[in-house]
Order: sequence, then structure tokens, then C-alpha cells
Amino acid sequence: MIRVRKLLVLLSIVVIIFILSGCSNGNQKKENLLKEKVVQELEYVDVQIISMLNKLNNINFENYTVGRKEVTLEKNQEADTKSEEEASSVESSSGKTENKEDTIYMTSMEPDTILITDSNDIDWITLKKDIEILNSSWSVIILDLYSLGLNNNDILAFSTVLDNCIISISNENKKDSLTNLSELYSFIPMYLSGIPDKVSKKNVVQTKAYIISSYAFVEQDKWDEIGTAISEADSQFKTVMSDVKYAREKEYRVNQAYVLLKELQQSINTKDHKLFYMKYKNVMESMNVL
Repeated sequence: MIRVRKLLVLLSIVVIIFILSGCSNGNQKKENLLKEKVVQELEYVDVQIISMLNKLNNINFENYTVGRKEVTLEKNQEADTKSEEEASSVESSSGKTENKEDTIYMTSMEPDTILITDSNDIDWITLKKDIEILNSSWSVIILDLYSLGLNNNDILAFSTVLDNCIISISNENKKDSLTNLSELYSFIPMYLSGIPDKVSKKNVVQTKAYIISSYAFVEQDKWDEIGTAISEADSQFKTVMSDVKYAREKEYRVNQAYVLLKELQQSINTKDHKLFYMKYKNVMESMNVL
């Protein structure tokens, strides 16, 4: 009888351990799914902020855009193969025929380059739409960040800067919009640092944050600050290169990004806006595929 009781107790302990283990695994799975969801949401925020920053100088990461061109064709009714009645109805009193115009639209690939772009002709209407969409998305993302246990003050700080972005874009203030969007982007690597298994991604994004900071200073001709930000980007990217596994898997792209970063750094000496934007475009395109 005693042996039976001991056996039952032992079985009960095994069952409890099994249940607890199952709960632990289930909770871990949920946490991993939440982490992946947050990473995807931060990637979305990344893309949207950079897009708005680029629009403030009409920079497009694509070298060509699809355009629509209006073409007007003149058609001589006398040469038309339609009925004689239709042809004669357009004859004038002088015996000449009237020309009928047809309008068609043709698509074409148009170059979208920095040197021929007016950086001050800003599409504020689109920017206002973009920042409002980001604000709506943030109201959902913020809940996931809280669930992941990230610092509450850091989360609320993003909301404050986002409000500043909305105001500066609403007021069509280019300088403040660049500054506020740059500061807004700096929260992304901060949040990623709270996800331990995303260290490599965080280091790349932090490098981009420094580059974006330098980009925001160009409008104000703050070349000393630009140089400091790029030096910080250079130091940060070396941590990416020192990650042996990551650097080996993406060797070509990592090396290309570093070379382009050094070109951006070299362009500072010229203090030329257009040249800096060209180098910025190249290095950011490269960073975005890491």
C-alpha cells in the first residue's frame, strides 16, 4: 500500500513537471513570436521615416521613376477611311479639311537623379499624409513594445518626438522636420537593443541612425556636427564587421557598405550639399540590404 502511494506521488510529480515544462515552452514560443512581430514593426517604421527624410530633399533610392507623358496626335479627316459623309462634314467653306486632335498618354522611364532635382520643391501634401499614417500605426506598435517589456519612458519619448514631427511637417518647416525625423529614427536601435538576439541588426540600424543624423545637419551647414556623426557611424559599423559570422555571411555587402561610408566621410571636405546627398544615397541603399 505504501509502495502504491509512493508511486502515485511520483507520478503526480512527473505530471506537474510535464505541465510546467509545457507552459514554459508555450510562453517562450509566444515571446519569440512577439519579438519577431516587433522587429517587423520596427522595420516598417524604419522604412517610413527614411522615406519622409528623403522626400524633404526629393531623394529617391531608385535611379528611375515611371512617368506619364501626354501626347497629342493630329488626324486629317480627309485621309480617314471612314464614310464619305463623316469626311465631308468636316470640310470648311474654303475647301480645306479640318484636323481632329486625339490625346493619348504614354509611360516612360525618367531619370531621378540628385544633380537635376530641386531639393526645395517639397511635396508637403504627401509628407502630411505619410506622417499621419505613421502616427496611426504607432498607436498599434506601442502596445507590442509595452508587452515586450521595453522601457516605458523610452516608448513615451518616441510619442513626444512624433508629435514634434507632426507639427513641423504640418507647418512645412523643412529644417525642423529633418531634425525631428532624425531624432525619431534614433529610437529604433534603442528598441532593438532590448531584443538580445538582434544585436547585428541593431548595430546596422545604429550606423544608419548616425548617417541620418549627419544628413539632417546638411540643411543647416553644420559640417563639424556632420563630421562627428559620420565618425560615430564609422566606429559603429566596425562592430558589424567584427561580427565574424554575420560579416562572413554578407561579406560582399558589408565591404561595399563600408567603402561607400568612407566615400561619404570624404565628401564632407567639399561642404557641397549635392555631392553629400549623392554619397548619402549610395551608402543608405547599401545599408538597407544588410
